[in-house]
Formats: sequence, C-alpha cells, structure tokens
Amino acid sequence: MSWIIMFILFLSTALLQSTLPGFRIFAQARFPFLLSFVLFYALTRKGAIVLFAAFLAGLLQDSLSIAPLGYSAFLFSVAALIATRFRNLVVPDSPVTAAFFGGVASVLVSAFLYFLFARAELVSCGLGIGLVRVLGTGLMGMICTPFVFYVANELHRCIDVSDKRESPNAIG
Repeated sequence: MSWIIMFILFLSTALLQSTLPGFRIFAQARFPFLLSFVLFYALTRKGAIVLFAAFLAGLLQDSLSIAPLGYSAFLFSVAALIATRFRNLVVPDSPVTAAFFGGVASVLVSAFLYFLFARAELVSCGLGIGLVRVLGTGLMGMICTPFVFYVANELHRCIDVSDKRESPNAIG
C-alpha cells in the first residue's frame, strides 16, 4: 500500500511543481515540491525506497526542465543520503524540521545545479541573478516542505488506519 501512496504523492508534487508559476522577484524560482517529496521519504523511510524516490523525482525534474537528464537525479540522491544521516537526530513530524531541511536542501541543490549549468555553459544569467534564484528557492523550500510533510503524513496515517480496519485478522 505504501507504493500507492508514494505514487500519489509523486504525481501530486510533480503536478504542483510544474503548474505553479515562478516568482519574478526571485528570478522565476519555483517551489521545490519534488525535493520536498524526496526529503519526506529520506526522513521517514528506510532502505531503497529513499533512493528510488530521489532518483525518480530527479529524473522527472530534469524531464520538465532544460537540464540534461541525470543532474537533478544525482543531486536529489545526494540530498536524500545526507538527510538520512540525520534521521535519528531530528523529529521528522515537526514543521520546523521540515522547513529547515527544505530550505537547506533547496539552497544546496539549486546552487550545485547552477554550478553544473554554468560549467556546461547552459546559464544565460549572471551570478547575481543566480544567487537571487538560489536564495528564493531556499525560501520557497522552507515554505512548501512542511506542507508536503503534513499531507504525506496524513495520507500515510489515513491509509494505515483503513488497512487495520479491513484486515481479517484485526481485533475490534
């Protein structure tokens, strides 16, 4: 059942990220909903599902943008691995934890993407505009990540409750 929830969350975050417009004040930076999806699985789940979510979300983000395939997938996987190192030290259900990890991961992923794009000569803006975009993405990551964590936690909680009611071995 958790694979179905993951698929629903993946499609929802991809839809939000692709349809919500960028903010002009932040150099057209968008809300990093797909990275928030990755961080949720990195802080709340274990095993291969974390890297699967990171790789899938990264590939989709690269497919939706002008980036060469693999840049975001690599950076999302690195961000997920770093976040899993802190899983036992934080409270994943806290909105403060989600905002912190969302902001830091968004800044780092955006900065490294800017660096990779500049190295491949795919950037048409200057360093100042790139910095504004990186910081704007970090701010938007701090805003949208707690929202994604809340929705994902509630969806997992609701499905787990309904699974217990429908189970033939459940008591009550």
